[in-house]
Amino acid sequence: MRPQLRIIQLFLEAAIPVLGYLFWDWSVYFILLFYILDMFADYVITHLKSDKILKAQGGEKSDWIKWGIFGLLTFALAISMIHLAVYAMSPQIDFAKEVVAFWSYKELGLEQGYVLIPLVFFAAFQQYKMEFLLPARYRTVHLKALWLSKMTAFIIITAFSGIITAVSQFYVFHDAVYVFGIVVLVGLYQYRARR
Repeated sequence: MRPQLRIIQLFLEAAIPVLGYLFWDWSVYFILLFYILDMFADYVITHLKSDKILKAQGGEKSDWIKWGIFGLLTFALAISMIHLAVYAMSPQIDFAKEVVAFWSYKELGLEQGYVLIPLVFFAAFQQYKMEFLLPARYRTVHLKALWLSKMTAFIIITAFSGIITAVSQFYVFHDAVYVFGIVVLVGLYQYRARR
C-alpha cells in the first residue's frame, strides 16, 4: 500500500473512536472494547496466515500450535492488564454492564453487536487477502516472525496498561487524555507495523 493511502487509512481508523468520544458519549472502556475486538480478529487471522505459511513453506504444525499458545497467553495478559488499567482509572466500573451496553448500543435502530462483530472480522479478512495473500507474503514471512510481531504488540499493550495502572494510583487524567493517547499510540504502532 502506498504511504499516502496508509496514512489516510490510519487517520480514518483513528477518527471513529475520537468522534465516538466527542459526539456519541463513548467511554474509554467502550472504545477499548472496539480495539479488543479488533485484536481478537487479528489473532484469528494470524492463525489463517500460519496455515498458509506452513502449506507454502512446509514446517511442523507443532510450531504453529506452540506459537498460537504463546500468542493466546500474551493476548490474555494484554486483555487482563487493559481491564486492570481501566479499573485503576475508574474503580466504580461495572464491566459486565459496560459490555452489555457495548453490545446493545443502537445506531440507526440496529444493535451494533450483531453488525460490528461480522464487520470487524470481514474487514480483517479483507486486509488478510489484500496485504498477505495477494502479494504472496506467505512465501517469505516466517512463522516465528509472524507470531513475534503479534506478541510484541500484545506485550506493548500490557506494558502501556501497566504504566497507566501505576500512574492511576497517584493521578487519574481526564478521559480525553486516555482516548487521544490510545488512538495516537495505536496509530503509530499500526503505521510502523504496516511499513
